Amino acid sequence: MLPKVKSDLTAMERANGNGVAANVRHDQYVQYNHEMTDDTAEASARALIRMVPLVYGGLVGGIVGNVPLGLAIGLATTMALDLKMGRHSITLRLLRPLMTVFR
Repeated sequence: MLPKVKSDLTAMERANGNGVAANVRHDQYVQYNHEMTDDTAEASARALIRMVPLVYGGLVGGIVGNVPLGLAIGLATTMALDLKMGRHSITLRLLRPLMTVFR
């Protein structure tokens, strides 16, 4: 008879000689990676660039006693930074239909 391949052996045949089945365990857990992918990191950075000036504008407006003015300044700063993002800009996509109306 041909010798058996190790993967064809049953648990009892893999026993270490004393009749007890060898308990071979393999790692069966998900390996998580705590690093962000490049796309996720870029999207997170764009979200921070859009939100932080607006939040700071609201906070500064609350400190000086004029929240709408602070939010307006924060929104203007957010829009200016968003326009610098080029093809990823939300403001540019929103303004594009208005640009075609005025042409």
